[in-house]
Amino acid sequence: MEPISMIVADDQVLFVDLLQSIIDSRAGDFKIVGVAHDGNEAREQVFALKPDIALLDIKMPGINGVELTKEIVAKMPDTKVIILTTFADDEYVDAAIEHGASGYLLKNMPIDGLIASIRSIYRGVFTISEQIAKKAFRKSSTVTGHKSSSRGPLTERQEELAELLSRREREVYKLMVNGYNNDEISEMLYIASQTVKNHIRSIYKKIGVHNRSDIYNL
Repeated sequence: MEPISMIVADDQVLFVDLLQSIIDSRAGDFKIVGVAHDGNEAREQVFALKPDIALLDIKMPGINGVELTKEIVAKMPDTKVIILTTFADDEYVDAAIEHGASGYLLKNMPIDGLIASIRSIYRGVFTISEQIAKKAFRKSSTVTGHKSSSRGPLTERQEELAELLSRREREVYKLMVNGYNNDEISEMLYIASQTVKNHIRSIYKKIGVHNRSDIYNL
């Protein structure tokens, strides 16, 4: 099986060298086929080497990560673009996603989490750092007024059952309890609608219910 080919673009040379060293030693299914230290160099390498993954910083000399994302997605749809950056600002997140990025990750995440996220994105799962997802959830709740219309805190029984779930399943479960539908959960957690459905099926199985009404009545 061919390794997952990847180009890393970041103007911090030390960071790129360190990341390449770690990935080479801990992720045998990846192969970094090119590195770039500015947006123009990254563009040249992406179009010449046609990698599976383009791992881009937002702020680079030359073309920035957001504009380069837009260009890659338009011209090379088979290359998945992942933003890996220190910036969690709403404007960068929204712009990158709007232009078709397949993931938005922060540099301060654990390396094992980064490697797992890249693998997940390669398989087609949109992925965003938990810190950004929580921020987006708070923002969405405030803007839409969902907080005032929520069902309130979980009951004691609902809290007990939540302990049976994985971290992500608990996030989905708590949003379900508070009356959010699948599309809203997908938007708040920055995951695909099908992923939400998969989590819900797993939740039903683990806590022994058949529908949302059963959960509300726990």
